[in-house]
Amino acid sequence: MSTRRTLSSIAGTGCVLAACFSTSSIPEADGDGVGAGEEDGTNGVGAGAGDEGGSGGHSTDAPCGDGVCTALESCEACPEDCSCTPVSCGDGSCDPGETCADCPEDCGACSACGDGTCSPDEDCDTCFEDCGVCACSPDSLEPNGSSGAASPITFGVDVCDLSVCAADVDWLELPVTTGFTATLTFFQAEGDLDLEIYSAATLDYVTGSYSADDDESVTLSGLPAGTYWARVYGKSGAENPDYCFRVDP
Repeated sequence: MSTRRTLSSIAGTGCVLAACFSTSSIPEADGDGVGAGEEDGTNGVGAGAGDEGGSGGHSTDAPCGDGVCTALESCEACPEDCSCTPVSCGDGSCDPGETCADCPEDCGACSACGDGTCSPDEDCDTCFEDCGVCACSPDSLEPNGSSGAASPITFGVDVCDLSVCAADVDWLELPVTTGFTATLTFFQAEGDLDLEIYSAATLDYVTGSYSADDDESVTLSGLPAGTYWARVYGKSGAENPDYCFRVDP
């Protein structure tokens, strides 16, 4: 049986040769797909995949808005068909993957720091107002309880997770060219801190900050170049388990 077809059987006897094909015959499909014009069992519609990898036949993309969320759609791209709310939201159980933010019906309203209740998603570090102040423990710069053991501080960097515990004083070393601003950031309700500046060259007190609210800061200019120390301590022996220090030119 012949495995080749003539132009007349493919293009029809009435076709002008130049307007049809440049060859006198076309090989049948070799496994890459159904040949052009050959019936595939669906009313003769060509469904073969060409050498470029394209797919024949009708598109399988589902139109957004048809009420069906297909694998090709998402809640972000087609909210008309796909809901971003977990499918189980509203079943009365706060399941894995559900939170108070995306399913308050099951998980309850999100907690608010300061409402007087230490909720499961709060702790002393994130909300001391509800959960109490964290226990004070030595920070990573210890021991730095004297000017001789002062911890060097880099300008322009926030140094956090510092603490002043019972009978503790923190000394920090500042390499100064002409002036600087030193800032303590903390919550006064966790323990009131004060800040003092000393000259390492003369051992003299230079200035200090002693407010009764959050944070302390001093700004100095026109200083002789050299090393200066920042002394951080709790007012009247207060502890504070969590403060930050920063120095800027």
